[in-house]
Amino acid sequence: MTFTHDAFISYSHAADGALGPVLERGLERLARPTFKLRAIDVFRDQTSLSASPGVWSGIVDHLAGSRWFILLASPRSAASTWCQKEIRWWLDTHGTERLLLVLTEGAVEWDDDADDFDWALTTALPRELVAGRFAEVPLYVDLRWVREAGAPDARDPRLRAAWLDLAAPVRGVPKDQLDGDDVRQLRRTRWLARTGVALIAMAAALAAWQAVEATRQRRQAEAERELAVSRQLAAQASALRVREPVLALLLAAQSHAIAPTAEAQSALIELARSLPFERLLEHELALSSLIARSENVGEGTLNKGGMIWAGDAGGQVWRLQLPAGAWTRIAEGRGGLLAGPSAMAVSPDGRTVALGGYGGSVRLLADGVATRSVSSPLEKEQIILGLDFSPDQRLLAIAGQVLDRPSDNGFALLHDLTTGAQRFVPGSSGASRVRFSPDGRWLAIGGDRGELALQALRPGDKPPVLQASRAGTVADIAFADGGRRLFVAWSFGHIDILDTATGQRTDTLLSIDNGVIEGMAVAADGRIVVTSHGDGSVRRWSRSPIGGHWESRELYRHPSAPRGVALLDEGSRVASVDSDGRLAVARDLHLAAPLRLQWQSKVDVQQAWLADAQGRIGLGTPQGPQWIAPGSRGVQTAATGSAPPAPVGPLFDVLARHGERAVRRQVQGAVLEGPGGTRPLAVGAPVAAAAFSADGRLVYTLALQKVRAWHADSAEPVGAEATVGEQAGRLVASPDGRWLAVVHAKPLQIEKLARGVRRASLSILALPDLQLRVQQAELDTDENDFAGPEAIFGPDGRALVLVGQSRLNLWDLGSMRRVEAAAPIGDGVKVLGFLNGRWPLWLVDTAADRLLTLDLQADTLADWACTLSGRALTHAEWTRFLGSGRPYAPRCRARP
Repeated sequence: MTFTHDAFISYSHAADGALGPVLERGLERLARPTFKLRAIDVFRDQTSLSASPGVWSGIVDHLAGSRWFILLASPRSAASTWCQKEIRWWLDTHGTERLLLVLTEGAVEWDDDADDFDWALTTALPRELVAGRFAEVPLYVDLRWVREAGAPDARDPRLRAAWLDLAAPVRGVPKDQLDGDDVRQLRRTRWLARTGVALIAMAAALAAWQAVEATRQRRQAEAERELAVSRQLAAQASALRVREPVLALLLAAQSHAIAPTAEAQSALIELARSLPFERLLEHELALSSLIARSENVGEGTLNKGGMIWAGDAGGQVWRLQLPAGAWTRIAEGRGGLLAGPSAMAVSPDGRTVALGGYGGSVRLLADGVATRSVSSPLEKEQIILGLDFSPDQRLLAIAGQVLDRPSDNGFALLHDLTTGAQRFVPGSSGASRVRFSPDGRWLAIGGDRGELALQALRPGDKPPVLQASRAGTVADIAFADGGRRLFVAWSFGHIDILDTATGQRTDTLLSIDNGVIEGMAVAADGRIVVTSHGDGSVRRWSRSPIGGHWESRELYRHPSAPRGVALLDEGSRVASVDSDGRLAVARDLHLAAPLRLQWQSKVDVQQAWLADAQGRIGLGTPQGPQWIAPGSRGVQTAATGSAPPAPVGPLFDVLARHGERAVRRQVQGAVLEGPGGTRPLAVGAPVAAAAFSADGRLVYTLALQKVRAWHADSAEPVGAEATVGEQAGRLVASPDGRWLAVVHAKPLQIEKLARGVRRASLSILALPDLQLRVQQAELDTDENDFAGPEAIFGPDGRALVLVGQSRLNLWDLGSMRRVEAAAPIGDGVKVLGFLNGRWPLWLVDTAADRLLTLDLQADTLADWACTLSGRALTHAEWTRFLGSGRPYAPRCRARP
């Protein structure tokens, strides 16, 4: 094998084992080009010699391929057998022309007279090999100082000079040129190294930035994904609102938990508006009947007590104690397809429950324990359709039908609970409904073929003939006013009100838009009627105290037809069940609990909504007035610093007030009044509205569709004005000093009727620079609300509430999106403000004579949804709507 080396180093390992490697590296790296491994190739046995069959033959191969021979001369190398063989081979082959001496130990002396080394003094060279070989004194490199230093140091400049002395002849380059090349190459290498370090640093910085950016983008993507999931759940909650209300509540609450989006809050508000429930329970079987009884648990409580009994399709009877109880089973089912009770009644004392169904027998349960069974004397297959206890609890009225009789198959039976005696009521061949009058004087009977009659229960009483407006199926009957009036619900949608003294019809209620009437409940005084219909709706009828006319509105809807409806607390609460196994208990308000809470003090509205001579406005409570805000000359709401809906006192030209400062309207502008006197605001046009900032340091004016800010002390303008658009008429500043709301009125276009009616709108400016963030966003307002809605900022500065005469709009200032529009709040509602700067918002309903609260916080609504649903999302529902990849973490938990 042929090798090529620039130099061959021969040395004694014992003498120069440390110097040899340093010398090799120095020669190879001196003036080394940047992208080459070494400048020259130097052979040294420990780095270049590989395993071979013969050591000497391998060395000879490398000697033959080397151009120069470098001998590290020392007494030990002179005595070394291997060094002697290497020297002999080189001298025999090449002579001394390309041999370089490096003296590391001992001495080398030249004898000029003999033209040879002075062998008496020379100890570093082998005499028998070198004697007579050199024609003149050789130039050698003296490195004996290395041994005196203890160890070779590559950073020693004397060692670098030795490298130059040896490398110059090997490379055939003058020493000074090689020295310069090495310096330049060293500088280039350092520059390249620094450049590389800089590039590496830049690459590391770029990688770090990319990592940070990737993390940011990942988090942004995750946040956007959460927003998308939240919005999707909100949409699904809205879609399931009627068909699966409990699941809709759970999804809406979960939507807000995943991301607090405007859509999630909208879904929660929509559910609270359309599901005015205080309890909503699910049952695994269809509920086929319902009875309820009130039980007051304390004066002034929002959720009064009561007891509800319901029967299911399996024949079981369940009891629910209000307001916060759970289902309790009080009767086991009998099993079978037709096992469910079709009729139920509760005794006046609430201790005994009667239930009947297919088979014709009636079970009596006393305090949840079955006591006896009552059967009719008819030996035919029967179904019980109506049950009722007499006021004295002595009689039980039973109405039913014989299944295998083609005509005259109905019957009404009176069972004496004391003696067990039974007697049929005459003229009840079509009976399906029975009801005792509260005074125990009459038994009302209704039938599927239009039978309607009163039967006297006292001797000598003669019942009148009842005048009905229609014929058909009697869906339900109920007494009111102590038995003086009888309400008859016909399945096709009419309700007749009959005078039991004369039998004459005094009024008729029409409900033909909601399908057939399935059931009816009437308050004791007869002023409230609730009906359930075939389309799932539950409607409330109320008689106005002025004029006596009846008003009707839909309270809520079941996904399927309700199978029973009842009233609690004199008609202020409604209970209903449906064939999907759902029980709903609702309070008779326009919206649900978190949105509308009735103020339960025994105070007339005119007394409760207080305003005194000092211009204060507050709420009258049993403990005394609670003032919303004090003021010496007019009214302010502490939460917003904005003027109330109506001015107080004679200062009708006062546009805004803050402490001792006020802005007063003038013909061409406005003036600023304060402790320092009166200063004109150089507006140059009539000012339509004004508002102070929360801290009172700035005042904002609205004139000719432009908004401008002024110093409250100097009345000098601040910054540039902002153009907000036409018909702007009201300014409201947020309490946190971030936003300014501009409400645009909605005038009728009388001259240009083709354009129709312009809706009210809203503009929002960011403070303090009056940057327009929302421009004239359309609002849903009342047609006769010419001044536009009142605007009030929420205490947290995130929500803006706009209240019209009967509608409400909510604006989310975080996303600058409308959360929920056109929420009905009833006619004649006035805004009072935030008590102590906290939710809820207080309002007065002048039409219904009550004080109300409005809490639109999404967290409050989500808590309400969880409480109302009473359970958590199941694992199957979680996977269905959120997928299997998301960890199971439901927002709502099961009711304990």
